[in-house]
Amino acid sequence: MVCSVITVINSCGKLLKNGFKWATGNSSATFKEIFSKDGMTKLFSGIKTNLSNGLKDLGEAIKMGNLNIFKTALKDFGSDFLTNLKGEFLDFGSVKDGASSVKHGLSLAKSFVNDGFDVGNIVEKVVLPSIGLAHVPGGDSMIVVDDFYSIFDDINSKIIDSNVFSNDNMINTDVLDKISSISSIDISIPTIHVPEINLNLSAA
Repeated sequence: MVCSVITVINSCGKLLKNGFKWATGNSSATFKEIFSKDGMTKLFSGIKTNLSNGLKDLGEAIKMGNLNIFKTALKDFGSDFLTNLKGEFLDFGSVKDGASSVKHGLSLAKSFVNDGFDVGNIVEKVVLPSIGLAHVPGGDSMIVVDDFYSIFDDINSKIIDSNVFSNDNMINTDVLDKISSISSIDISIPTIHVPEINLNLSAA
């Protein structure tokens, strides 16, 4: 359960950092900086600016009847899709990348053998990891649909549907009572003797 939660947190953290880079251009921000008041302001301001500029450009293109923006967007989408697809299955630039590509290819082949030609598997294993949403400044990385999908899938499969929450695996209350009784801590307030002091006011 703990490992599953850590996996989800790591995925969320990676997506958050990439989102912060995309929104602000800052590629070296720490989580402390991101979650500060100034960091959050920059993040939401950057998201708003980027989306507003995109919608503004789209609106002007439609108003002017300029279809080039759609052609460019479609061309960029196709180029990004093929690049991501290649990186997922055909990247042998290093031993690590090659091993990852082979692993993804074998996983896809295994799905075909077990389930046949299933559209859901194609979408999950090929399409989603390859659809780019935004380029991240300071490198050639990209935010893809799969970044969001994998987080929700991990939460659902590894946490919500985990057998940790099944009735068969609930913690036995008798065991809990024994552990509590063995490890009980007795906290008491010590008795402190305060001497009585008599002041003879008449003598003063």
